[in-house]
Amino acid sequence: MGRAHRPAHQPAPAAHTAAVTDMVHRARTFMDEGGTSLVWDATRRGPGLSPTPVHSTTTTPMPITCSHLVGMVLAGWEYQSTTYVQDVNKRTGWYSPLGLEPHRAPIWQAHRCAHHFWRRGRLWLVEDTTTLRTGDVLFFSQHDPESTWERVRARSLRPYFGNVYHTAIYLGGGRILQSTGPSSPTGVWEADLSTLESTLTWAARPEWVPPEHTSLSVLVDGLESPVDTTL
Repeated sequence: MGRAHRPAHQPAPAAHTAAVTDMVHRARTFMDEGGTSLVWDATRRGPGLSPTPVHSTTTTPMPITCSHLVGMVLAGWEYQSTTYVQDVNKRTGWYSPLGLEPHRAPIWQAHRCAHHFWRRGRLWLVEDTTTLRTGDVLFFSQHDPESTWERVRARSLRPYFGNVYHTAIYLGGGRILQSTGPSSPTGVWEADLSTLESTLTWAARPEWVPPEHTSLSVLVDGLESPVDTTL
């Protein structure tokens, strides 16, 4: 998982342009292809956590959350390659090294995803939105996130890292891609960052590993590694 760091005040180095382009393309498939077949729903399991194919074991619209959108994109998945459609999840693009198999990785809640990036030294405190770049993962915080404080005080729940309650993908130009609220027109939708900017606290710039068996990747100890992820 890497060495733990304090949240930085400066962003991580720029990601590989091809990785960012691929990441945004795959993220948009959950909006463009998932459409009204998906709905924000934190009570049912999506492809990252469901032990069975979502398409055959739950009703439509199928469940998605903000962290599930981000987690699936980090895993290298797109809509058509997940168990929303297929019987198994399949990586189709650049992916972020998670240290574990995706279903076991601590990324499927917004605050846990933020903690994952903090441990990798990729999380920074957003003091100026001009530091944001397309493909950054954004985290939003509030007092008593998701009304958890009483359970935290009773020691029945661990505190949310950084009071994070929501995550989204930055598209550039002041726009974000997110999943939030069952009343949304589609399970994943595009919005202005300004609608949530008052609660924006952290951002992360993921590391990316190229798709397997391409000129951009090499095998190191039997695992795919990037030739260069900062060009």
